[in-house]
Amino acid sequence: MKRTTLLLLLLTSVLTAWAQPVDINAVFQRADAQLRVLAARSDSARIANAGSGRIMPRSVNADGSLRMVGENDWCSGFFPGMLWQMYRYSLDSYWRQQAERNTWMLENVQHHNGSHDIGFMMGCSFGKAYELTGDNRYRDILLQSARTLTTRFDPTVGCIRSWSWGGDRWRFPVIIDNMMNLELLFEATRISGDSTFQRIAVSHADRTLAYHFRDDNTSYHVVDYNPETGQPTRRMTFQGHHDESVWSRGQAWGLYGFTMCYRYTHNLAYLYQAQQIVRAFFTLPHLPADLIPYWDMKDPRLEEGSATMPSTATMPSTDTVPSATTGPSTATVPSAFPEGSPSVPRDASAAAIFASGLYELADYSEAADATYFRQLADRILQSLTEHYQSAPGTQHGFLLQHSTGNHPGGDEIDTSISYADYYYLEALNRSRCFRPMALDTSRSLEAALAEKSTFDAISLGSLTYTVPLHTGQRAKGPANDPDYALYGTCSASMDLSGLSPTPAEFLQRAASMDNTGVRLSFDVSNDLDAGIANVNVVLNGEGHTGLGAHLVNVPAGETRHVDYDFAELRLTDLHSLRFYTDIKGRNISRRDSVTYSITNLQLQYVTHPEKTQGWLPAADAIVIPFSGYTTNGTKTAIGAYRPKASNAFTLTDAATGAVVFRGKVRDAKTTIGHYAVLDFSTFATPGRYVLHYDGHDSAPFALGDDVLLPSAEKVLNFIHCQRCGDAVEGIHGHCHTDVYADHNGQSYPYAGGWHDAGDLSQQTLQTADVAFSLLEAYDALRDAHPALARNIKDEALFGLRQVLRCQANGDGPCEV
Repeated sequence: MKRTTLLLLLLTSVLTAWAQPVDINAVFQRADAQLRVLAARSDSARIANAGSGRIMPRSVNADGSLRMVGENDWCSGFFPGMLWQMYRYSLDSYWRQQAERNTWMLENVQHHNGSHDIGFMMGCSFGKAYELTGDNRYRDILLQSARTLTTRFDPTVGCIRSWSWGGDRWRFPVIIDNMMNLELLFEATRISGDSTFQRIAVSHADRTLAYHFRDDNTSYHVVDYNPETGQPTRRMTFQGHHDESVWSRGQAWGLYGFTMCYRYTHNLAYLYQAQQIVRAFFTLPHLPADLIPYWDMKDPRLEEGSATMPSTATMPSTDTVPSATTGPSTATVPSAFPEGSPSVPRDASAAAIFASGLYELADYSEAADATYFRQLADRILQSLTEHYQSAPGTQHGFLLQHSTGNHPGGDEIDTSISYADYYYLEALNRSRCFRPMALDTSRSLEAALAEKSTFDAISLGSLTYTVPLHTGQRAKGPANDPDYALYGTCSASMDLSGLSPTPAEFLQRAASMDNTGVRLSFDVSNDLDAGIANVNVVLNGEGHTGLGAHLVNVPAGETRHVDYDFAELRLTDLHSLRFYTDIKGRNISRRDSVTYSITNLQLQYVTHPEKTQGWLPAADAIVIPFSGYTTNGTKTAIGAYRPKASNAFTLTDAATGAVVFRGKVRDAKTTIGHYAVLDFSTFATPGRYVLHYDGHDSAPFALGDDVLLPSAEKVLNFIHCQRCGDAVEGIHGHCHTDVYADHNGQSYPYAGGWHDAGDLSQQTLQTADVAFSLLEAYDALRDAHPALARNIKDEALFGLRQVLRCQANGDGPCEV
């Protein structure tokens, strides 16, 4: 339990968890029951169709029967992927066994070169298997699948050919769906270090970006290329209503695909295109109020008025979803699938793909856009969950209804389809990832800051320095600490010896004044076009070289003001300041370097300085645990011993001011100081209180059985902010994508886990220890506090996946 206690008490950064749009636990419980039905029906169908080759459930036929398909059907990987999504959420061995069994049914697909959709087929099955288990058997099949996909690439066209059939209609067809299959290639480069796969994926994405989109950022379904010249010859549709229509699922493929491409490349052109797709689609006329689109948003029946929207007067009031262009606007959700809906069918599969892609897009976008994208995803997920789920036990166990497959072909219209369920489950898993929000200062902190004032100052001037964002070399560590690996450090120093008065004289004067310290004040900015970088400041003086590195995160386009108090710093000669930035791996910016500007540098006198050294409390402070006190535990606070002070203290109700406890101060003299101890352990009534001693008050604090839970949540948010590789909104973008470890001639990607002290040595040992601690906390809290426990487990699995990915002995996966 030691690790659990440490987790609960470690940190008190004030960050809040992201509210869920739906009851995730309830949805997954329902999905658990439904998919057990689908698994059983699928097994029965395999027996009934033995020898037919039809092994995977795909959809519900028009006559209500279960549609099974062969291993080479483009949808064959979605059912195993659904099972892996269930295992991701639950860690239930049943779902792992089901997922593994169904995944291995597709082993031969790794050599199937007849379709670009091998990315769907193998990425959703073997890709998820490798991600969640770290088993190198899955890795090897993924790499072979990627090699197979590259055989469909034509360097003249610069694209992967989508279909091998239809020679009477096109010569080299490329469909927007193909963006999704690029993930297999990007992932192959990530897990192998072979850039050949990624170069092909980037070429395809660039050509799609250039030729697939109209001026309004809606997408064509098919672009046909001349294979001799590589130039596009025709833009058309196969699954939309007409060539210039807006086939909804195609728009969702584009959003998801370009967002995924940005994840791997950090190419802002891909990010911008994904954002533009959202703005274009979600401002289209006739978009239903529940945000579940029609199969094609330019079906003529919508324009002709035969597809009238239900009256919003019958719809309940709901939260607002901001407009992409004009700010907040009301988007209401019907109380059920709209009665009197048009004859134009909906496509829940497009909605599910949009929702999953939007959650990821939000992670890469600036604050205002991120909020907009996440709210859209939340509302879609809410609509799907409340109004589009199958009734328990129906639809052979599929989760969602009202999807549309190939409308022009009259196939899979207004039915349940496997890929709708796959992306619905993925969106649910993505939605439950809590996100750090803005810092929220408590009243006590605000009051303390209000007491401060500055006066008198020495101006120190300004400086700039430039840092490369990547070096093209491997990160290295010093001989005495080789795992502290960086690409180098860039810095600039400021000599303070010529100032008058000297900094040392300035410090000495501060020491002669009551309640006065010294503050270093400055502004810092950078010229990044995207992302977040950081700068460190160090004070150097005689006898004190490098008094800590004080790190400041600086988002692109912003200026951060920094006030750094060093009240008890007694340097005989403060002779220089040093600003530096470690080069820590590829940044999401398109620039090759970033220039930092440090301006308005001043040394100032500050009243009521922060106490930073020694064990004794400040003269006017009563020190309490920020988390509060447990009802039946020891309850003590400490203050500085004052001989002439009263030996009594009181405890009052924070809301009413009524005295609820009186006690005597205990004198405690130790080797590290002389203290006044305020002990009120016998008081056990839950509530919020304030301690009073010798004319001074403590900050308000809580007393109760669950006072440590907010600290657990704050620690969890802190750990989440330290994720390596993933973007963390407001903290950092995707990072360390160029960090690899070599073992026996194989290159392993090392981004993942959590940052260790901000360097590149995420250190599997530390990541494993944190993951273990989180799982212990989960075990301790899951019954009494299931929501918090669920978030703890989700974060633990993030670290555990990093540990499993770093296995290099070939012995297969560890059991979770």
